[in-house]
This record gives sequence, C-alpha cells and structure tokens, in this order.
Amino acid sequence: MFKNNLLKDKPISNSKDDVLGYDEFAQSIVNLLHIVPDDESFNFALCGEWGSGKTSIINLVESYVAKDNLYSIIHFNPWNITKKENLFFEYLELLRSAIYKETGDKRLSIAIDNYSKILIDTIGNDSLFTNFLKNLLRIITLSFYSNKKTVSDQKEYLCSYLSEKYIGKPFLVIIDDLDRLTNPEVCEVLKLIREIADFPHIVYFVAFDKAQIEKAIQEELKPSSAHEYLKKFFQLEWGVPEIKKKQLKKYLLIKLRNLENLKEKVDNNEQYFNDLFDKCISVYVTNIRDVIILINSFYQRHSLLNNWVNFVDLLTITSFELFCPALFKFIKENKELLLFGRELPGYDPLERYMSKTSESDIAEEKKKYIKERLLCYFDNIELEPVLRALFALFPQFAKNCDQYVRFSDDAVKARRICSSICFDSYFTLRKNDINLLEMGMIHKVVYDFSESDIRNFFSNKMKNASLLENIFTEFSQELISQNDENRLFVILKELFFVGSSIVGKKKVKTLFRENLRKMPLEIVFQILNKLSQSKNNDFLRRAIFEGDSFLNVYKFAVYFMNMIRHNYKNRQEPEPEGLFLTFADYDKLVLDLKNELNKNAENIELFDAEYENEVFIFYVQNSPESLDQHYLKVLKRTENLISLCVIAYPSMILENYKTISDLFNAVYPNIMTIQNRESEIANYVNDGNYNNLPNDQLLKFARFVDKMNVEQFQTSDKNVDNWKNIKEIAEKHFSD
Repeated sequence: MFKNNLLKDKPISNSKDDVLGYDEFAQSIVNLLHIVPDDESFNFALCGEWGSGKTSIINLVESYVAKDNLYSIIHFNPWNITKKENLFFEYLELLRSAIYKETGDKRLSIAIDNYSKILIDTIGNDSLFTNFLKNLLRIITLSFYSNKKTVSDQKEYLCSYLSEKYIGKPFLVIIDDLDRLTNPEVCEVLKLIREIADFPHIVYFVAFDKAQIEKAIQEELKPSSAHEYLKKFFQLEWGVPEIKKKQLKKYLLIKLRNLENLKEKVDNNEQYFNDLFDKCISVYVTNIRDVIILINSFYQRHSLLNNWVNFVDLLTITSFELFCPALFKFIKENKELLLFGRELPGYDPLERYMSKTSESDIAEEKKKYIKERLLCYFDNIELEPVLRALFALFPQFAKNCDQYVRFSDDAVKARRICSSICFDSYFTLRKNDINLLEMGMIHKVVYDFSESDIRNFFSNKMKNASLLENIFTEFSQELISQNDENRLFVILKELFFVGSSIVGKKKVKTLFRENLRKMPLEIVFQILNKLSQSKNNDFLRRAIFEGDSFLNVYKFAVYFMNMIRHNYKNRQEPEPEGLFLTFADYDKLVLDLKNELNKNAENIELFDAEYENEVFIFYVQNSPESLDQHYLKVLKRTENLISLCVIAYPSMILENYKTISDLFNAVYPNIMTIQNRESEIANYVNDGNYNNLPNDQLLKFARFVDKMNVEQFQTSDKNVDNWKNIKEIAEKHFSD
C-alpha cells in the first residue's frame, strides 16, 4: 500500500500530463527550431533552478521534434556516467554513432579523424580538455580522411564539407543537468559546444541552473564577469516559466487525492487547504520537485499519525521541516507562546492594569518581543511571511498579537495543531510517542464512554493540573457538535462529580485552582445552553439528587448555585432571557439543596479547599438563619473542628486574638456553635490524634494550639509528651 503511494521524481513526457502550462512553452521552442539556420552550429540554453521542470520541457520539445521529423536527436546526460574518466568518450561515442547512422558517409568520418589527431597533437595530453577531445575526435575520424595539417584548416574543411555536401537531418544534441558536473567538466563541455564541435547542422540544447554554472565558471576561470562570459556560448537563452501558485496548488491537490484514504479528507477540507497553501506552503514549496519531496515525506508521516492529526496542518508542518527548518524548530519549541501567549507582554490583565501601560505601548512591546524571539531562530530572513504563516496556523497566537483571524470552532475535532492536546503529535515519527489517551479518548468521552469510564478518565488526569486544564479546553471544543440529550445528561452528571473533585483539591495553587474549577462550570453552561429551561431543571435535579450521587457532587452543585445566584438575586418581571432556570425552578433547587445539606451535614467536609467554603457561602447568601443549625451537625466530627483551626490560622497570625472564641467569632460571626471549643481541641492533642494530620496542616495546627494557649486544658500528666511535641513542632514552624 505504502509503496504504491510514493512518487518518483519523474518528469512528464507528454502533454496530457502537463498541469503547469509547460506544453505551450515547449511548442514555442519547437517553432524556433523550425527556423534555426543550419549553415553553422546553434546553441540554446534552458535555464532554471533544480526541480523547476527543465527536463519535462525537454521531453515535450523532443516529442514534438520527433513527431515533426525535424532533427535526429542525441541525448547526453554526463552525470549518468559511472566512471568520470569515460565521460567524454561516452558522449563522443553517442555522437559518432548518430552521425554515421544518419549519413553513412565514410569521407566525413575520415575528415573528423584527421581533425581529432591534429587537435590532440596540438593541445597535448596533460589536461582534462585533451582527454575529452582525444576520445571525441578519435571516434569521429575513423572513416574520413583528409590531408589538411593544421587544426584551423582541418576544422574549416570539416565545416565546409558539412555545409556543402551534408544532406541528412540536422542533429539536436540535448545535454541536461550540466550543473551536476564538476567545475572543470562544466568548462570543457562549454568549450566543446562553442569552439571545438560547433559544426554546421548541429544544434545544442543545454539545460542547467544558471547560478550554478556561473559559479563554476567564476571558480574555475575567474573571469571579470561570469555572467557576461556565459553569454558567449549561447545564441538564445530561455528561462523556465515561473510556476504560478494556482498551478502548483492544482498539482499538489491532484497528488494528494491519489493517496490512500485521503481523497475524502481533501474534498472536505479544501477551503482550509487553500488558506494554508496560500499563506504557508506556497512560500516554501515553489516547484514540482519540492511537491514530490513534500508528498513522499508527508505520506510517510500521515500513514503513521492518520486520524490523530489534521492532514492539512501535517502537510504544512512537513513543508516547514523540509524547506524552512528554522520555522519548524520555532514552532516545535514555542508551544506555550503559540497556543496560549502567556509569555507575551500584557497577557496578564491585572499586571496590565497595575502597570498603567497604554494599549498602543503594549502592542509595540509585543511586536518587539516576537521579533526578538524569531530572530533567535532566523538569520537575515523576512519575518512578515513567517508571521503570516504562524497566524494562519495558530489563531489564538494571532488574537494575542492583536491580529484579526477567523477562528475555527472545531480545532479539537479536526485535530488541528492549534489544539494543545494534538500539538505534540505533529513532531513525532514513532507511534508510541502519540498520547492516544489524550488524543483519541476525548472524542470517546463525549460520544461513547460510560459514566464510570468518564469518571475514571478525569480521575486519572487529576494528578496533573496543567494537563487537566488543556483537556477541559479540548473537551469543550469537542462538545460543540454533540446534541444528543441523553448523552449530554451523562456528561453533565459526571461533570458535577469531576467539578467536586477539583473544588476540593488542596494541592493546587489557589489562583490556578480558581481557573481550573471554572472550566467544568463553563462546560456545564455550554450544555445547558443547548437545552430548554424545562430540560435544564430536569437535568440538574437528576445530576445532583438522583440515587446516591449527592455526597459525591454537593461541592460542585453548591459552587454552581453560588456562581449563578447573581442572575436571580434581583428579580425582574418578566424574567430576562438567557436564564438557565426559571425563578421558581431556581428557588426550588435552592430549597432542595439546603435540605440535602442539612440531612447530610455530618458527612459533609467542612472546607472544600484552603480558605474556601462554598457551603458556608451558600448558607450566608440563601439561608443565614440556618447556618448555625447546619454547623452544629458538621462540628460533631472533631476532624471538621480541627480543619477549622487550620483554615483560621492565617487570620490568627495577622490579628492579635487572645482566645479561640474571639478568633472564631471574628472569622465566622454567624456560627455560634463553634464558640468555646477549646477543651475539645485540647483533647485532640491529649490523645495524640494530631499525628494523623498531613504535614502542612500539622505545622499550622501546632502553631494554632501554641498561639491560642489551650495547654491549660491538658487533662493528665501522661499527655505531657504530646504537648511537648506539639510545642516543638510549633517552634520549628515559627523559625521556618
């Protein structure tokens, strides 16, 4: 399968394969060949860079020449010769054989033989030029004899004989890829066609990269101007027509559609392909040979990555890797900048506000930063095309750089490189390097996974907060096209569970956790926006209260209610549009949630995370009169009281409170039940239970006990060691 899709760097040989407009150009060359004077040698040059299509044009010219029976054609490809010492002999053998076949004239062969002998004797045997002519003229002079003695006389006789008595077709000698020879060989071939073998009835058609030939001439002969020097050897010079982007795009699309399993993808993504081709690929892929190299490299990688990447993005990235390695390296090493822009000046709104920097100044700082960053990878290159390519591939980067760009709503589903989960897969050639769990599983989470599978997927990711943030971003994108209500309910229900796990996550930095816990909330809003108000009410009640789910999801449920409360605080009639719930449904949900919290108070964790208590906020906002009653049940668990001590610790060290009651009254004035709990805290120390606390909580609790001076509640002498130990811990914490 793979071998059938690899392209050979094979030039076209007939007009039906021409998609670049070479055929019309080739016909114009043939028209000139019709009127070339045959009384002397004539030299044509076809100039173009490697891969520009010179050989394709030669093949088309040859096909028309053969059809018109204009010339006898001689091919000589010097770089095909295995042994370079035989290079000129092989060429002259071809020439001799063609002349003899066309004329059968022995006198002509003898004359050329005589010319060969005289020429070799005159020049000597110590140069490459001599070896070349020796092989050439030895063959030609086998069957033609003359008594002329000098080189010039013998050549004049040959030319005169050819002009007056030659009656065969003229010869078209095609020399392709002259630029692949060494510098000395290039110069010898040029001398041959212009000075030594410039016989009548012979037309030389030589193809080469002009810049390479001029370089060879300059290095070998050191003329004042290699450009002017080269003009001496050719009466007419053509440049290969520049390939238009439209033609190259058409050729690339044809080849892509012929690849295994790609036709449908090409048809479905043609608009996006056109955009990236114009802004990215065409800047660096400029000829047919580039396209062939690109297709082969792309197909090898696509056969590996297939559905894990977007084929247009992969094609674009592959073109950078092949033809602009610096840009490929920049993209690979600057994921954070391109996907999120966190490094850009002015990214942080708070920092921007505090700095009082104007928007125009921030824009200039961004330009300066990006330019300096790019110049670390590029040397003497125009940066505008580079930025245009980056903006096309990474719309968020464009937005962060204050550029307008049309966003794609399905970056994850389309496996775009601008998706944080898909990004790394574009830079691997090993299947084991692809994170299939992150790439393929998100789609399955949205469309296929059971409730337990969804829960396990997110639970496994909970250890890596940064990764979890990216997954939620991609999950939200994937969810855009999911409209099945039964499936949406399954996702909604599990989001409440996942959200509760995040809200209670203690080992994440506070600011990062705040961003992280908002993500499942935003996806919940996204789901509710797809549904009617009546469906929202039904879905939410089932997700929170159905079965035994409440104790697993109450943290996020309360957080959700706290976040949407501002929409229901100031009632307006009629109800404003865009509300997830009617006013009546919201009130009923608040009441049911409060009842469940009261019923399960002893089993509810007092604090969801450090310094945060969504349940406390919920009661203060919706039922402050029930707050004390709720916490009376909560604090039946000593563990909750100890947590309260740990959480109150920051307020304790900032203010000079003398007693625990003063502290708790200041921090939680509405909860009377937490007053006068010193003896209970002392018993916790007496029994040595503090040793079960995590280390970070233990340090704060020890400092709290020492500061609040609850040692007076020590119940017996046997607890002395515990109090001594707790004081040592407090002193260590204080010294640290």
